[in-house]
Amino acid sequence: MLGLAQRASFLVSGDEQVEKSIKAGKVQLIVLAHDLSQNTQDRYERFAKQYHIELDQSFSREEISQALGKSRAICGLLNQGMAEKFLSYTIGEDDQMK
Repeated sequence: MLGLAQRASFLVSGDEQVEKSIKAGKVQLIVLAHDLSQNTQDRYERFAKQYHIELDQSFSREEISQALGKSRAICGLLNQGMAEKFLSYTIGEDDQMK
């Protein structure tokens, strides 16, 4: 799903680009690797609260990097429909794991 969003130009990735897009009001969903430093996680949790953006930490840095084809741990989905579909997949995945 992340690779598709990237190819459709509905995704920004990397710390600086994601932060810039959040502050510009473009990001609909923040996807943050769960294995990042606590400081980085805290910073993006603050962004999510401040800008009223959903935050998903379902994946590791390796999984996000593999999906995007480049080394990344943070990305932001720019399209609301794509963000909702992504969340529906991750929620469904969590339900199946229980």
